[in-house]
Amino acid sequence: MKKQDTWAIVKRLFFIGMKFRSWFIFTLIISIILSIVSTYRPYLTMQIVDNDITKLKDKGLMMKHIYGLVGLVFAETVLNFFLVYFSNYISQNVIRDIRERLYNKLIYFRTAFFDKTPIGQLVTRAVGDVETIATVYTDGFLMVFGDVLRIIFVLFMMFQVDVHLSYISLAILPLMVVITRFFQKRLKKAFGDERSWTSNQNSFVQERLAGMPIIQVFNRQRAEFQKFDEINITLKNALLRTVFIFSLFFPVVELISSLFIGFVLFYGGYITISAGVVIAFIQFISMLIRPLRQIADRFNNIQRGIVGAERVLGIMDEDYAMPNNGKVAKDHFDGKIEFKDVRFAYDEKQEVLKGIDFKVNP
Repeated sequence: MKKQDTWAIVKRLFFIGMKFRSWFIFTLIISIILSIVSTYRPYLTMQIVDNDITKLKDKGLMMKHIYGLVGLVFAETVLNFFLVYFSNYISQNVIRDIRERLYNKLIYFRTAFFDKTPIGQLVTRAVGDVETIATVYTDGFLMVFGDVLRIIFVLFMMFQVDVHLSYISLAILPLMVVITRFFQKRLKKAFGDERSWTSNQNSFVQERLAGMPIIQVFNRQRAEFQKFDEINITLKNALLRTVFIFSLFFPVVELISSLFIGFVLFYGGYITISAGVVIAFIQFISMLIRPLRQIADRFNNIQRGIVGAERVLGIMDEDYAMPNNGKVAKDHFDGKIEFKDVRFAYDEKQEVLKGIDFKVNP
């Protein structure tokens, strides 16, 4: 199977998803509105603390803004629900389309393909790997776009509030990019190993269950169990490797977030800025870290989906279909069947029928 470039796979999946273009655009609009609503909330909190409480001491205006803040939180919750729902709606429709394309391709393949390819491996491709592609849509295109958009809006609002603190906070971006890239490379290999050993295990179980009478006749139960145990242990280690990388990634991100919040508090006390600005920047940094962490997390999940997509698209690109070039139309049959120089092979190396000639008379 030909190795495919990651961006080529993403591009192909994107164009497959464009079959549901109207839903994509609708979900994109929801994502833009959600980014605006969520980033305005810290700014409104700053206005309540610095203006309504500290400066004007206007209880009526404060309550009016608090009601507005509650409304923003409610709107953000509703928009988040619709964003997640429609992203999953699009992904499941795309997965159904890919599954149908794959199965329609498989049923026209030559028998030679099925002779050389373990059935368990094909089951993994048609079921498990197809399901992992869903993460490219649920955690991929729309969600990542929304997270990037939110980061842009957060940075814009930060510079509107305080330029010096904004430049300090910007230092977190290259650090997060380096950390995300570091973990992304290791996760791609770990996910590849996981999917490969899952496929091997499925193939092994399918073949042994199909040939169980032979295993029992030759008393191979213990030997086959030992082989299964070796595959199972290797799969477990591959899964634990991905868990270890995930477990290490999130604490590192939380540590960086806490350090930057502490630095903002220290700097705010040193130059004496208002309480509202400090509160707003604590929220802004959390809102900046959250999409960055989510993007990193989504990229980790997308890696699993891309590995599955590479395997599925690899089969869809195979040219094993039986040609249907027959053009001879017979109007009358006299009942005689004749074979001339008939040759047949299960693969290119082993020919079973070698130039068979025979005639069957009516």
